[in-house]
Amino acid sequence: MPRTMLKALLREKHLTSYRRFKRAYQEAARKLDKNLADSYPSDATYKRWVTGRVKNLPRDEHCVVLEAIFPGWTAAELLAPYVSPEKADDHLRRRGHTARVDRPAGASDAEPAITNGCAGMSLPSWNPEVPADQSYVTQVRVTSQQLIELDNQWGGIEVAGLANRAFRVVRQRVHSGNYLPGAERDLYSAGAELAEVAGWIAFDADRQALATELNHEALHLARLAGDKDIEHLTLLNAGMQAGYLGRTRESILIAQTIIDGGRISPRVHAMSLIRQARAYSRAGSRADSLKAFNQAQSLFLDGVSESDPAWAWWIDAHEIDGQHGAAYSELGDPGRGIPLLYGVVKAAKKETPRYRVVFTARLLSDLIKAQAWRDAQDIAEELAANAGGIGSARAVTLLARTADQINRQPTAPSTLRDTVRHIVQT
Repeated sequence: MPRTMLKALLREKHLTSYRRFKRAYQEAARKLDKNLADSYPSDATYKRWVTGRVKNLPRDEHCVVLEAIFPGWTAAELLAPYVSPEKADDHLRRRGHTARVDRPAGASDAEPAITNGCAGMSLPSWNPEVPADQSYVTQVRVTSQQLIELDNQWGGIEVAGLANRAFRVVRQRVHSGNYLPGAERDLYSAGAELAEVAGWIAFDADRQALATELNHEALHLARLAGDKDIEHLTLLNAGMQAGYLGRTRESILIAQTIIDGGRISPRVHAMSLIRQARAYSRAGSRADSLKAFNQAQSLFLDGVSESDPAWAWWIDAHEIDGQHGAAYSELGDPGRGIPLLYGVVKAAKKETPRYRVVFTARLLSDLIKAQAWRDAQDIAEELAANAGGIGSARAVTLLARTADQINRQPTAPSTLRDTVRHIVQT
Protein backbone atom coordinates (compact mmCIF):
# COMPACT_ATOMS: atom_id res chain seq x y z
CA MET A 1 0.00 0.00 0.00
CA PRO A 2 1.42 3.46 -0.87
CA ARG A 3 2.43 5.63 2.06
CA THR A 4 1.30 8.93 0.59
CA MET A 5 -1.40 10.18 -1.76
CA LEU A 6 1.42 11.36 -4.05
CA LYS A 7 2.72 7.81 -4.38
CA ALA A 8 -0.77 6.50 -5.20
CA LEU A 9 -1.41 9.17 -7.83
CA LEU A 10 2.02 8.69 -9.38
CA ARG A 11 1.25 4.98 -9.69
CA GLU A 12 -2.00 5.81 -11.53
CA LYS A 13 -0.05 7.95 -14.01
CA HIS A 14 2.79 5.39 -14.32
CA LEU A 15 5.29 7.94 -13.01
CA THR A 16 6.72 6.04 -10.06
CA SER A 17 10.32 5.98 -11.32
CA TYR A 18 12.34 9.10 -10.58
CA ARG A 19 13.28 9.49 -14.25
CA ARG A 20 9.65 9.59 -15.38
CA PHE A 21 8.60 11.84 -12.51
CA LYS A 22 11.40 14.27 -13.34
CA ARG A 23 10.26 14.46 -16.96
CA ALA A 24 6.63 15.09 -15.94
CA TYR A 25 7.80 17.69 -13.42
CA GLN A 26 9.82 19.57 -16.04
CA GLU A 27 6.93 19.54 -18.52
CA ALA A 28 4.49 20.92 -15.96
CA ALA A 29 7.00 23.49 -14.70
CA ARG A 30 7.75 24.72 -18.23
CA LYS A 31 4.05 25.43 -18.83
CA LEU A 32 3.92 27.54 -15.66
CA ASP A 33 7.25 29.34 -16.06
CA LYS A 34 10.18 28.21 -18.15
CA ASN A 35 12.51 29.28 -15.33
CA LEU A 36 10.97 26.58 -13.11
CA ALA A 37 11.93 23.73 -15.44
CA ASP A 38 15.24 23.14 -13.66
CA SER A 39 13.76 23.39 -10.16
CA TYR A 40 13.02 19.65 -10.01
CA PRO A 41 13.83 17.88 -6.72
CA SER A 42 16.76 15.54 -6.25
CA ASP A 43 16.27 11.79 -6.27
CA ALA A 44 16.64 11.75 -2.46
CA THR A 45 14.03 14.49 -2.03
CA TYR A 46 11.65 12.68 -4.36
CA LYS A 47 11.99 9.51 -2.26
CA ARG A 48 11.23 11.45 0.92
CA TRP A 49 8.09 12.85 -0.71
CA VAL A 50 6.67 9.51 -1.80
CA THR A 51 7.49 7.77 1.48
CA GLY A 52 6.06 10.55 3.65
CA ARG A 53 9.36 11.33 5.38
CA VAL A 54 8.83 15.09 5.33
CA LYS A 55 8.24 17.44 8.26
CA ASN A 56 7.36 20.61 6.34
CA LEU A 57 5.98 21.47 2.95
CA PRO A 58 8.53 21.72 0.11
CA ARG A 59 9.67 25.06 -1.30
CA ASP A 60 6.99 27.18 -2.98
CA GLU A 61 8.16 26.36 -6.52
CA HIS A 62 7.93 22.64 -5.76
CA CYS A 63 4.41 23.03 -4.35
CA VAL A 64 3.25 25.00 -7.40
CA VAL A 65 4.54 22.38 -9.83
CA LEU A 66 3.18 19.43 -7.84
CA GLU A 67 -0.25 21.09 -7.85
CA ALA A 68 0.08 21.59 -11.62
CA ILE A 69 0.85 17.90 -12.16
CA PHE A 70 -2.13 16.91 -10.02
CA PRO A 71 -4.81 19.62 -10.54
CA GLY A 72 -7.30 19.84 -7.70
CA TRP A 73 -4.81 18.57 -5.11
CA THR A 74 -2.84 20.80 -2.76
CA ALA A 75 0.78 19.99 -1.97
CA ALA A 76 -0.22 19.29 1.63
CA GLU A 77 -2.85 16.77 0.48
CA LEU A 78 -0.38 15.07 -1.86
CA LEU A 79 2.19 14.58 0.89
CA ALA A 80 -0.40 13.45 3.44
CA PRO A 81 -0.73 9.76 4.44
CA TYR A 82 -2.55 7.63 1.91
CA VAL A 83 -6.27 7.00 2.45
CA SER A 84 -7.96 4.41 0.26
CA PRO A 85 -11.08 5.48 -1.67
CA GLU A 86 -13.02 2.72 0.08
CA LYS A 87 -12.14 4.02 3.55
CA ALA A 88 -12.92 7.60 2.56
CA ASP A 89 -16.31 6.61 1.12
CA ASP A 90 -17.11 4.51 4.20
CA HIS A 91 -16.27 7.40 6.52
CA LEU A 92 -18.52 9.76 4.57
CA ARG A 93 -21.36 7.24 4.31
CA ARG A 94 -21.42 6.92 8.10
CA ARG A 95 -22.03 10.65 8.23
CA GLY A 96 -24.95 10.39 5.81
CA HIS A 97 -23.50 11.40 2.45
CA THR A 98 -20.86 10.55 -0.12
CA ALA A 99 -18.18 12.61 -1.78
CA ARG A 100 -16.14 11.48 -4.71
CA VAL A 101 -13.77 12.64 -7.41
CA ASP A 102 -14.44 11.35 -10.86
CA ARG A 103 -14.45 12.47 -14.48
CA PRO A 104 -17.58 13.45 -16.39
CA ALA A 105 -17.95 12.44 -19.99
CA GLY A 106 -15.42 14.27 -22.13
CA ALA A 107 -13.29 15.49 -19.24
CA SER A 108 -9.57 15.86 -19.76
CA ASP A 109 -7.16 13.67 -17.81
CA ALA A 110 -5.25 16.86 -17.05
CA GLU A 111 -7.80 18.10 -14.54
CA PRO A 112 -10.27 15.88 -12.66
CA ALA A 113 -13.72 17.23 -12.07
CA ILE A 114 -14.66 17.82 -8.45
CA THR A 115 -18.03 16.36 -7.60
CA ASN A 116 -20.14 15.70 -4.56
CA GLY A 117 -22.91 13.15 -4.50
CA CYS A 118 -25.12 15.39 -2.35
CA ALA A 119 -25.57 18.08 -4.93
CA GLY A 120 -23.94 16.90 -8.15
CA MET A 121 -21.26 19.53 -7.63
CA SER A 122 -18.72 19.77 -10.40
CA LEU A 123 -16.08 22.00 -11.88
CA PRO A 124 -15.36 22.07 -15.61
CA SER A 125 -12.42 19.93 -16.64
CA TRP A 126 -9.28 21.88 -17.44
CA ASN A 127 -8.02 21.12 -20.89
CA PRO A 128 -4.83 23.21 -21.06
CA GLU A 129 -5.34 23.69 -24.79
CA VAL A 130 -8.76 25.37 -24.41
CA PRO A 131 -8.81 28.89 -22.89
CA ALA A 132 -11.41 29.55 -20.20
CA ASP A 133 -14.41 31.52 -21.44
CA GLN A 134 -17.66 32.83 -20.00
CA SER A 135 -19.10 29.32 -19.71
CA TYR A 136 -16.18 28.40 -17.44
CA VAL A 137 -16.84 31.51 -15.35
CA THR A 138 -20.51 30.53 -15.06
CA GLN A 139 -19.58 27.06 -13.82
CA VAL A 140 -17.23 28.54 -11.22
CA ARG A 141 -20.09 30.70 -9.91
CA VAL A 142 -22.39 27.67 -9.87
CA THR A 143 -19.76 25.82 -7.84
CA SER A 144 -19.78 28.61 -5.24
CA GLN A 145 -23.55 28.33 -4.90
CA GLN A 146 -23.37 24.55 -4.59
CA LEU A 147 -20.78 24.87 -1.84
CA ILE A 148 -23.05 27.30 0.01
CA GLU A 149 -25.88 24.77 -0.24
CA LEU A 150 -23.62 21.97 1.00
CA ASP A 151 -22.42 24.13 3.87
CA ASN A 152 -26.02 24.94 4.83
CA GLN A 153 -26.87 21.24 4.72
CA TRP A 154 -23.81 19.65 6.32
CA GLY A 155 -21.74 22.41 7.93
CA GLY A 156 -18.14 23.48 7.58
CA ILE A 157 -16.52 20.38 9.08
CA GLU A 158 -17.66 18.18 6.20
CA VAL A 159 -17.31 20.68 3.35
CA ALA A 160 -14.09 22.61 4.08
CA GLY A 161 -11.76 20.21 2.27
CA LEU A 162 -13.94 20.07 -0.81
CA ALA A 163 -14.29 23.88 -0.91
CA ASN A 164 -10.54 24.38 -0.60
CA ARG A 165 -9.87 21.90 -3.35
CA ALA A 166 -12.40 23.54 -5.66
CA PHE A 167 -10.71 26.90 -5.26
CA ARG A 168 -7.25 25.41 -5.91
CA VAL A 169 -8.44 24.19 -9.31
CA VAL A 170 -9.71 27.65 -10.25
CA ARG A 171 -6.65 29.40 -8.83
CA GLN A 172 -4.45 27.24 -11.02
CA ARG A 173 -6.48 28.29 -14.04
CA VAL A 174 -6.12 31.97 -13.08
CA HIS A 175 -2.36 31.63 -12.56
CA SER A 176 -1.94 29.85 -15.90
CA GLY A 177 -3.23 32.91 -17.78
CA ASN A 178 -5.03 30.52 -20.10
CA TYR A 179 -8.33 32.38 -20.53
CA LEU A 180 -9.91 34.62 -23.12
CA PRO A 181 -9.10 38.32 -22.59
CA GLY A 182 -12.79 39.16 -22.47
CA ALA A 183 -13.32 36.72 -19.60
CA GLU A 184 -10.43 37.91 -17.43
CA ARG A 185 -12.26 40.30 -15.11
CA ASP A 186 -15.24 37.97 -14.67
CA LEU A 187 -12.94 35.01 -14.01
CA TYR A 188 -11.10 36.94 -11.29
CA SER A 189 -14.43 38.01 -9.77
CA ALA A 190 -15.79 34.45 -9.81
CA GLY A 191 -12.51 33.16 -8.34
CA ALA A 192 -12.73 35.76 -5.58
CA GLU A 193 -16.26 34.66 -4.74
CA LEU A 194 -15.21 31.01 -4.61
CA ALA A 195 -12.24 31.85 -2.35
CA GLU A 196 -14.53 33.86 -0.07
CA VAL A 197 -17.00 30.97 0.22
CA ALA A 198 -14.18 28.49 0.87
CA GLY A 199 -12.67 30.87 3.45
CA TRP A 200 -15.94 31.19 5.35
CA ILE A 201 -16.43 27.41 5.36
CA ALA A 202 -12.85 26.90 6.61
CA PHE A 203 -13.51 29.42 9.40
CA ASP A 204 -16.63 27.58 10.53
CA ALA A 205 -14.66 24.32 10.41
CA ASP A 206 -12.12 26.00 12.74
CA ARG A 207 -9.35 25.65 10.17
CA GLN A 208 -8.17 29.17 10.89
CA ALA A 209 -4.85 29.19 9.04
CA LEU A 210 -6.60 27.97 5.89
CA ALA A 211 -9.39 30.52 6.36
CA THR A 212 -6.83 33.34 6.59
CA GLU A 213 -5.08 32.14 3.44
CA LEU A 214 -8.34 31.93 1.49
CA ASN A 215 -9.45 35.36 2.71
CA HIS A 216 -6.20 36.83 1.39
CA GLU A 217 -6.75 35.08 -1.95
CA ALA A 218 -10.31 36.41 -2.14
CA LEU A 219 -9.27 39.99 -1.38
CA HIS A 220 -6.46 39.86 -3.95
CA LEU A 221 -8.71 38.59 -6.73
CA ALA A 222 -11.64 40.84 -5.79
CA ARG A 223 -9.44 43.94 -5.93
CA LEU A 224 -7.95 42.93 -9.27
CA ALA A 225 -11.49 42.45 -10.58
CA GLY A 226 -12.78 45.65 -8.99
CA ASP A 227 -15.47 43.60 -7.22
CA LYS A 228 -16.34 45.70 -4.17
CA ASP A 229 -19.22 43.45 -3.09
CA ILE A 230 -16.98 40.40 -2.62
CA GLU A 231 -14.24 42.56 -1.11
CA HIS A 232 -16.68 43.82 1.54
CA LEU A 233 -18.01 40.35 2.31
CA THR A 234 -14.48 38.96 2.65
CA LEU A 235 -13.57 41.80 5.01
CA LEU A 236 -16.65 41.03 7.11
CA ASN A 237 -15.50 37.41 7.31
CA ALA A 238 -11.96 38.46 8.23
CA GLY A 239 -13.32 40.79 10.90
CA MET A 240 -15.42 38.03 12.42
CA GLN A 241 -12.43 35.68 12.41
CA ALA A 242 -10.22 38.29 14.08
CA GLY A 243 -12.79 38.74 16.84
CA TYR A 244 -13.20 34.99 17.28
CA LEU A 245 -9.42 34.63 17.69
CA GLY A 246 -9.35 37.37 20.32
CA ARG A 247 -7.90 40.11 18.09
CA THR A 248 -10.67 42.53 18.96
CA ARG A 249 -8.91 45.74 17.92
CA GLU A 250 -8.13 44.26 14.52
CA SER A 251 -11.76 43.21 14.13
CA ILE A 252 -12.96 46.76 14.86
CA LEU A 253 -10.51 48.29 12.39
CA ILE A 254 -11.40 45.85 9.60
CA ALA A 255 -15.09 46.72 9.93
CA GLN A 256 -14.23 50.42 10.02
CA THR A 257 -12.44 50.18 6.66
CA ILE A 258 -15.73 49.04 5.11
CA ILE A 259 -17.65 51.88 6.72
CA ASP A 260 -15.06 54.51 5.82
CA GLY A 261 -14.93 53.32 2.23
CA GLY A 262 -18.42 54.72 1.67
CA ARG A 263 -20.98 53.72 -0.98
CA ILE A 264 -22.26 50.73 0.97
CA SER A 265 -25.86 49.70 1.47
CA PRO A 266 -27.56 50.09 4.87
CA ARG A 267 -27.41 46.32 5.45
CA VAL A 268 -23.69 46.10 4.75
CA HIS A 269 -23.18 49.08 7.05
CA ALA A 270 -25.32 47.35 9.71
CA MET A 271 -23.32 44.12 9.46
CA SER A 272 -20.06 46.07 9.77
CA LEU A 273 -21.37 47.66 12.97
CA ILE A 274 -22.38 44.24 14.29
CA ARG A 275 -18.83 42.98 13.74
CA GLN A 276 -17.62 45.94 15.80
CA ALA A 277 -20.28 45.36 18.45
CA ARG A 278 -19.17 41.74 18.92
CA ALA A 279 -15.54 42.81 19.13
CA TYR A 280 -16.45 45.33 21.82
CA SER A 281 -18.46 42.72 23.75
CA ARG A 282 -15.55 40.29 23.65
CA ALA A 283 -13.34 43.06 24.99
CA GLY A 284 -15.86 43.73 27.79
CA SER A 285 -16.80 47.21 26.55
CA ARG A 286 -20.56 47.18 27.20
CA ALA A 287 -21.38 50.78 26.28
CA ASP A 288 -19.55 50.64 22.94
CA SER A 289 -21.05 47.27 22.09
CA LEU A 290 -24.64 48.26 22.78
CA LYS A 291 -24.20 51.58 20.98
CA ALA A 292 -22.99 49.77 17.85
CA PHE A 293 -25.91 47.31 18.05
CA ASN A 294 -28.43 50.15 18.35
CA GLN A 295 -26.97 51.82 15.25
CA ALA A 296 -27.01 48.52 13.36
CA GLN A 297 -30.63 47.82 14.23
CA SER A 298 -31.64 51.31 13.09
CA LEU A 299 -29.95 50.76 9.71
CA PHE A 300 -31.50 47.31 9.37
CA LEU A 301 -34.97 48.78 9.89
CA ASP A 302 -34.44 50.89 6.77
CA GLY A 303 -35.36 47.70 4.92
CA VAL A 304 -34.11 46.08 1.73
CA SER A 305 -32.29 48.37 -0.69
CA GLU A 306 -31.54 48.08 -4.40
CA SER A 307 -27.91 48.70 -3.45
CA ASP A 308 -27.79 45.54 -1.29
CA PRO A 309 -25.28 43.00 -2.69
CA ALA A 310 -26.61 39.57 -3.71
CA TRP A 311 -24.87 37.93 -0.75
CA ALA A 312 -26.82 39.99 1.81
CA TRP A 313 -29.68 37.43 1.88
CA TRP A 314 -28.50 36.06 5.25
CA ILE A 315 -28.57 39.46 6.98
CA ASP A 316 -31.98 39.18 8.63
CA ALA A 317 -33.58 39.89 12.00
CA HIS A 318 -32.58 36.45 13.33
CA GLU A 319 -28.91 37.03 12.45
CA ILE A 320 -28.93 40.37 14.27
CA ASP A 321 -30.79 38.97 17.30
CA GLY A 322 -28.43 36.00 17.50
CA GLN A 323 -25.37 38.23 17.42
CA HIS A 324 -27.00 40.56 19.98
CA GLY A 325 -27.79 37.66 22.31
CA ALA A 326 -24.24 36.32 22.01
CA ALA A 327 -22.87 39.77 22.84
CA TYR A 328 -24.92 39.91 26.05
CA SER A 329 -23.53 36.50 26.96
CA GLU A 330 -19.96 37.75 26.42
CA LEU A 331 -20.76 40.82 28.53
CA GLY A 332 -21.78 38.55 31.42
CA ASP A 333 -25.48 39.36 31.10
CA PRO A 334 -27.09 36.10 29.93
CA GLY A 335 -30.45 37.17 31.36
CA ARG A 336 -30.80 39.67 28.51
CA GLY A 337 -29.24 37.40 25.93
CA ILE A 338 -31.35 34.28 26.54
CA PRO A 339 -34.68 35.68 25.17
CA LEU A 340 -32.92 36.87 22.00
CA LEU A 341 -31.16 33.55 21.44
CA TYR A 342 -34.31 31.60 22.29
CA GLY A 343 -36.25 33.49 19.61
CA VAL A 344 -33.59 32.71 17.00
CA VAL A 345 -33.41 29.01 17.89
CA LYS A 346 -37.16 28.49 17.90
CA ALA A 347 -37.56 30.33 14.58
CA ALA A 348 -35.01 28.09 12.83
CA LYS A 349 -36.28 26.31 9.73
CA LYS A 350 -34.92 23.71 7.36
CA GLU A 351 -33.36 26.41 5.18
CA THR A 352 -31.72 28.21 8.12
CA PRO A 353 -27.93 28.36 7.59
CA ARG A 354 -26.22 25.49 9.39
CA TYR A 355 -23.70 27.77 11.10
CA ARG A 356 -26.47 29.25 13.27
CA VAL A 357 -26.29 26.13 15.40
CA VAL A 358 -23.64 28.23 17.17
CA PHE A 359 -26.50 30.30 18.59
CA THR A 360 -28.16 27.11 19.88
CA ALA A 361 -24.91 26.07 21.56
CA ARG A 362 -24.60 29.53 23.08
CA LEU A 363 -28.19 29.36 24.35
CA LEU A 364 -27.55 26.01 26.04
CA SER A 365 -24.47 27.42 27.76
CA ASP A 366 -26.37 30.45 29.04
CA LEU A 367 -29.30 28.39 30.29
CA ILE A 368 -26.90 26.20 32.27
CA LYS A 369 -25.23 29.29 33.73
CA ALA A 370 -28.69 30.53 34.76
CA GLN A 371 -29.48 27.05 36.18
CA ALA A 372 -32.64 26.94 34.05
CA TRP A 373 -32.45 23.16 34.03
CA ARG A 374 -35.75 22.34 32.33
CA ASP A 375 -35.18 24.75 29.43
CA ALA A 376 -31.58 23.60 29.16
CA GLN A 377 -32.74 19.97 28.93
CA ASP A 378 -35.16 20.86 26.10
CA ILE A 379 -32.42 22.60 24.09
CA ALA A 380 -29.92 19.81 24.83
CA GLU A 381 -32.36 17.21 23.55
CA GLU A 382 -32.88 19.18 20.34
CA LEU A 383 -29.12 19.24 19.80
CA ALA A 384 -28.75 15.57 20.73
CA ALA A 385 -31.36 14.57 18.14
CA ASN A 386 -28.99 15.77 15.39
CA ALA A 387 -25.66 15.60 17.21
CA GLY A 388 -23.89 13.88 14.34
CA GLY A 389 -24.92 16.60 11.93
CA ILE A 390 -23.96 19.71 13.88
CA GLY A 391 -21.29 20.42 11.29
CA SER A 392 -19.87 23.63 12.81
CA ALA A 393 -16.56 23.19 14.60
CA ARG A 394 -17.17 26.48 16.39
CA ALA A 395 -20.36 25.04 17.84
CA VAL A 396 -18.58 21.82 18.80
CA THR A 397 -15.90 23.83 20.63
CA LEU A 398 -18.54 25.80 22.53
CA LEU A 399 -20.41 22.61 23.42
CA ALA A 400 -17.21 21.04 24.75
CA ARG A 401 -16.76 24.05 27.02
CA THR A 402 -20.39 23.70 28.10
CA ALA A 403 -19.75 20.06 29.04
CA ASP A 404 -16.86 21.19 31.28
CA GLN A 405 -19.07 23.94 32.68
CA ILE A 406 -21.91 21.59 33.65
CA ASN A 407 -19.46 19.25 35.37
CA ARG A 408 -18.67 22.13 37.70
CA GLN A 409 -22.36 22.61 38.53
CA PRO A 410 -23.08 20.29 41.49
CA THR A 411 -26.85 20.92 41.27
CA ALA A 412 -27.15 20.11 37.56
CA PRO A 413 -29.48 17.16 36.89
CA SER A 414 -27.72 13.95 35.91
CA THR A 415 -29.98 13.59 32.86
CA LEU A 416 -28.79 16.94 31.52
CA ARG A 417 -25.16 15.98 32.18
CA ASP A 418 -25.63 12.75 30.24
CA THR A 419 -27.34 14.50 27.33
CA VAL A 420 -24.60 17.12 26.98
CA ARG A 421 -21.94 14.41 27.23
CA HIS A 422 -23.69 12.48 24.45
CA ILE A 423 -23.72 15.54 22.19
CA VAL A 424 -20.01 16.17 22.63
CA GLN A 425 -18.99 12.53 22.22
CA THR A 426 -21.11 12.12 19.09
